[in-house]
Amino acid sequence: MTPDPSISRAIEIGAKNQQTLTLVKNWCAHARIQKIGGTGMIEQMTGHPIGHHAMVCDFAPAGGMATWDLADAALHFYDQNCAACQHRKPVRLPNLATLLAERDAALQAQGQRERDGERAASAARAARARGWMSSPQR
Repeated sequence: MTPDPSISRAIEIGAKNQQTLTLVKNWCAHARIQKIGGTGMIEQMTGHPIGHHAMVCDFAPAGGMATWDLADAALHFYDQNCAACQHRKPVRLPNLATLLAERDAALQAQGQRERDGERAASAARAARARGWMSSPQR
């Protein structure tokens, strides 16, 4: 019997969220994760955080968001609240800085791909213009 792919996917997400939960707890003693909604059977069986979760803190001036991917919620919360927080109480490593570094590297790579694509498009336009200007019909 083949396992249901949606169950396998939920377990994968839960395992990833468990790692993110550790990074959040290590980021700041004030940070915590809040479950939004109920607890399903897969979550009960695995003990992993599956479903909508949000990062929260008593010192946060702005709210956050709850998502299935806790990393998305944690990064959004960091951008809205933690980047300039004066109350941060670091716990240990690894922490949320790991996700921040991964996100920054991905954004930098995306920016480089976009710049490369623009250069290639510009070069192609220039080549077409040269070809059009040198055509005998002109």
